[in-house]
Amino acid sequence: MSLRNTSAAVGGIVFLSFLALAPASFGEETGACNFRGDLEALKAVKAKFSGSTENLTAELGMRKQLLAKVTDCAIEETKQLKEKISSLPVNEPSMLRIQAVLREQLEEIVSRYENQKSQIKNLGLQGAQNFSRDLREWRVANHKPLAGKAENFITWAENQRFFQTAQARLNQIRHTVRILKLVDNEEIQELYERSLSQFEAAERTNKSLENAFGPSSSPEDSLALIKSSLEALAETYQGFSNLGDAVRKILPH
Repeated sequence: MSLRNTSAAVGGIVFLSFLALAPASFGEETGACNFRGDLEALKAVKAKFSGSTENLTAELGMRKQLLAKVTDCAIEETKQLKEKISSLPVNEPSMLRIQAVLREQLEEIVSRYENQKSQIKNLGLQGAQNFSRDLREWRVANHKPLAGKAENFITWAENQRFFQTAQARLNQIRHTVRILKLVDNEEIQELYERSLSQFEAAERTNKSLENAFGPSSSPEDSLALIKSSLEALAETYQGFSNLGDAVRKILPH
């Protein structure tokens, strides 16, 4: 019963899954979302503010250019997230419904940004400043929580293969224990029951995630449950490893 290598591999995968839980931050200074040059140029214009029409026009132009880039970045970011959500191989009916809702909500976010971008060309200087403030506040209150849920849903979906692997391995262990007539061995039976209990706990938490993606929940709700389910799954694989060690001790070499 070769269990140690599988346990180590899945343990590493679980750790990597934790690293993938946090979504990329908005305004990341790469690609289309690199605003550093625009911000520096705007800062330079404001530093030599003279009150002239030429100066005000230059500042307004830079603000509009920056706002257009910000909304373009947000649109692209949201479209990529929507495409990722849409491509997930989800089979659970309740999670399929959540997948569809998230996809629809992300599309609404895109439409909102596109509508906002269409208004930039008509802004004056004060309007551009107000637009920037309102956009930032709206993003914090609306976009970021939804993006967090979507990222967590992606992590949940990608982690389902770990649960499927654990279920297959548990079935294999059950078969092996019976074939080798180890059912009456107290240590083996205890280790097996413990692994089974840990897997059932991981499964319960994993399946309870449906409610954590609801409209009244926060990204922190689903994140906490994902971490809890993965921790229980890691304990399950440690149990598999312990069980393998115990079996090797009593089998003839």
